[in-house]
Amino acid sequence: MTALALRMLRHRPGPAVATFVALAAGVMILMAMGALVESGLRYRPDPVRYAAADVVVAHRDLTISTKDFDGEVVRSTVWLPEGGTVPAELIERIRGLAGVATVAADDAVPVGLPGATGHGWSAAALTPYRIVDGAPPAAADQIAADRRLGLAPGQQTSLVVGGVARAYRVSGVVDGPAPAVFFTDAHAATLSPHPGRVAVIGVVARPGADKATLKAAVRGVAAEAGAKV
Repeated sequence: MTALALRMLRHRPGPAVATFVALAAGVMILMAMGALVESGLRYRPDPVRYAAADVVVAHRDLTISTKDFDGEVVRSTVWLPEGGTVPAELIERIRGLAGVATVAADDAVPVGLPGATGHGWSAAALTPYRIVDGAPPAAADQIAADRRLGLAPGQQTSLVVGGVARAYRVSGVVDGPAPAVFFTDAHAATLSPHPGRVAVIGVVARPGADKATLKAAVRGVAAEAGAKV
């Protein structure tokens, strides 16, 4: 068998080389797919943006009900690519529930900085972001900036919000998992593209509170608004 293979390789090298290349490519593809499957099985994503929140209320998908030709009801769930919103009025209703320590809304505001978004200051507690220099923003023309942005307290900077360049003074520097800029809650609300609604509501439980009971209570309030917990 070996002699026959060597004779074929000597007289017909083209098919032999093509076969070798095909086998090598097949092995490489199988190894690559195996690595992808193995990494997918091991991957366990950690919470980042809302790591400190015990309960998160959001509306990320939309369920549509239609009738087929035979009258059967068909339900399809569509993921909202830009994220849905929930009524801001839910914040006060959730704040009144037993076991709630902190409730904060979060709504990302484009600020014209690569990799960074703007948020209301109360949303910093959901990650959390911590002040490492200076103080939180206290006026509409102030911001707290992540340390990665290279800004310092007292420094003036310009941000593009709502398509308009605006001047802000840095009141403090924060440390967190990703670049971010924080406005006062009132100013962030004026910059929102959907007044009266927010992207996410985060809830932090009181120490010792039953989180399962709290989650059920929040789900009851959120369900009335079509939001999910």
